[in-house]
Amino acid sequence: MITVKLKNSYQIPSRWSDFQLSHYRIFVGLCNVIEKFETGLLTFDQFRLMIVFALMDIDPEKVRISPKRKDGLSENLFRLTELLDFPYVLKDNEDGSRTAYIQISLFRNLIQTEHGYKLDVSPAGLVECTLTAEQYVDALTLTELYSQTRSDEALTKLCETLHGPAGTLTREEMVAAYYNFRGVIDWIHQLPQYSILFRRHYDKKSPESPLGLSSSIFALSKSGYGTLKEIKDLDVFTYLGALVQMSVESIRQLAAAGLKPGQIAEKLNIPVSEVIPHVTDNDDYEHTL
Repeated sequence: MITVKLKNSYQIPSRWSDFQLSHYRIFVGLCNVIEKFETGLLTFDQFRLMIVFALMDIDPEKVRISPKRKDGLSENLFRLTELLDFPYVLKDNEDGSRTAYIQISLFRNLIQTEHGYKLDVSPAGLVECTLTAEQYVDALTLTELYSQTRSDEALTKLCETLHGPAGTLTREEMVAAYYNFRGVIDWIHQLPQYSILFRRHYDKKSPESPLGLSSSIFALSKSGYGTLKEIKDLDVFTYLGALVQMSVESIRQLAAAGLKPGQIAEKLNIPVSEVIPHVTDNDDYEHTL
């Protein structure tokens, strides 16, 4: 959090982990600014300025600046656009230009509804989670669909999956729910205990999981981890832990069949570094990858 003093004093989130439930209104406003940028309704410069207004909970259409304060306020806003850059990352292009990409990572569901999923991590690192495996897998598909099409139908179904019956949320809140879940996906993907599931290597267009998340629930059931209903009802972290265990078992089975770590990595589409810890006699493989 940072403190900004203009005419009034503002406590402003300066990174995604700063957002609490008390920042609900600010979060919804920021997400809708991001939506406008991603759909081409804002230029990058406009986007940077609107980030500042959203985080300060200011309606830019109602801002009135006296001539005496114009230069000073403009300078302060410019400095804030430089400081509050956490919603995006700039990547260099081959032609020397740069492109801004939205970057969201959230370990908390900020869109609280009666039937919505709960996700939070306490300062001690304890996780509260009611997001089920079935919700997670279905919401992944709908998130990807909405990202590609910006279809109202996809957005509505996504929010029904995560938050209950249609009509619970306004359009602006549904957009925020979409970006919130995108942030949750990114946070989960960064957790080291699940790296074997989300670190792709050879074929960049292949599914993020070596198993394919769309069929993973059936694969777990077939492998004896429970009935379909039992697996669908697992919380997402127990489900992902089961996928990790099944992936490790696949690695060990392939190693027992005589495949070298490099061959296993190529077959499962994961880096060799994810294979090595799970095969026997690691030293024997050092020069035979």
